Amino acid sequence: MWVGGIVYEGGSLMNGRGAGELTARVSEKGAHPFVGVCLWDSWGRVFVRMEGVGQTMVRGLSVGRLLQSVDDIQQLSPSPFQPFEESANSSEALYIPQVKNELIPKIKQQFISLEDVFKAYNDYAFEAGFSVRINSSKTDKNRETIRKEYVCFKEGESKCSEASQRQRGLTREKCGAKLTVVKNRSGEGFVVTQFVEGHSHPLTTPRKKHFLKSHRRVSVAQKVLTQQLSAANVSTSQQMSVLELQAGGLENVGCLRRDIHNFRRDMRKYVDGHDANMLKDLFETEKEKNTGFTYIIEEDDEHRLIHCFWADATCRKSYEYFGDVVVFDTTYNTNKYRLMFAPLLGVNHHGQTTLFGCAFLSDEKSESFEWLFKEFLKAMPGPPPKMIITDQDPAMTRAIASALPNTFHRYCIWHIVERRLETSIMQTCHIRVMEILPLMLRFLS
Repeated sequence: MWVGGIVYEGGSLMNGRGAGELTARVSEKGAHPFVGVCLWDSWGRVFVRMEGVGQTMVRGLSVGRLLQSVDDIQQLSPSPFQPFEESANSSEALYIPQVKNELIPKIKQQFISLEDVFKAYNDYAFEAGFSVRINSSKTDKNRETIRKEYVCFKEGESKCSEASQRQRGLTREKCGAKLTVVKNRSGEGFVVTQFVEGHSHPLTTPRKKHFLKSHRRVSVAQKVLTQQLSAANVSTSQQMSVLELQAGGLENVGCLRRDIHNFRRDMRKYVDGHDANMLKDLFETEKEKNTGFTYIIEEDDEHRLIHCFWADATCRKSYEYFGDVVVFDTTYNTNKYRLMFAPLLGVNHHGQTTLFGCAFLSDEKSESFEWLFKEFLKAMPGPPPKMIITDQDPAMTRAIASALPNTFHRYCIWHIVERRLETSIMQTCHIRVMEILPLMLRFLS
């Protein structure tokens, strides 16, 4: 929309001597006073419209340069880009991107598949400076797509709710740019039946078009690197910094931090439904690489994992040499699957902690502990341990008496001291309460 002033980037008006001077110079040349000068910030180009002169576009000139001479404006050769057109209503304007002719879709153009249609229109949109989305799709009785419409990402109108407290920028500006394809009568391929080129909004600059949604992709190499970094507990922000450094700049990465975050979310969502199978596949892979690796998984009636034990060749060899005393501890926190991590540990001849095996248990019942101890003895070479040290758990005590009848069972001194402190504190509090209670009753009476 043209206004009586100079519009610069941001949409504000430039008042004062500049506007008046340009008006006077236009009048000196015999033309009517100007209607407006608009700087279209999307491509950094200036549009000038003057009655009697028509429409001219100036690229790379500041407002000060425009004020030097109106002749410069009139003598400039037309730009290869003509993104601005007036509609029948002078208050409306269309921005028509000018790209290479071979990229512009054409009526009756043929495509083999819908994937080819989207790729061609998205490539055109990338050069033009807008993003593409699917607006509608129609299928036949066999659920095969026979019509599809692709539109600019600013198609439609934003719904403004008074209840919304968060103010967002306009994402829909009633843009009419679109591409429609229908299936050929022969049943093979698709043909373009409608192509609207004009946009109701300025297009995105070349330096910012890689931020548009339809042009962002997380490549296979980036997905692999993201998985490796996630396994090392590297945050999403740090992962994005690595990708940016590797690509030589944010504009070359091809995706945003939000895309990396969404990919990690999708991976976690996928794993949540296949985690037990993936764990089993991992164990099978380890067993193929290491013949000394062993594992056992127990499932319930619904094929859900309830118990799991594994040990590699190093663990089994360590038990053969240092398995006289075993420490069993289940005080570790449970994971999100509510499975307890239960390692079986020992001490080597250097006084260092050594691992004999690991397990996941779904509960702390005697049956679960008994299952673990029996599977542990099956997997380990040599006789049962001479001594086992645990915490003061009655269920564990019963399981050891059943599965390891000839093994001395001793309690960990750390748990004994901790329990003693808790008991002492409770006894002290009880004594103090009994001393204060008669005084309180006497006061209330």
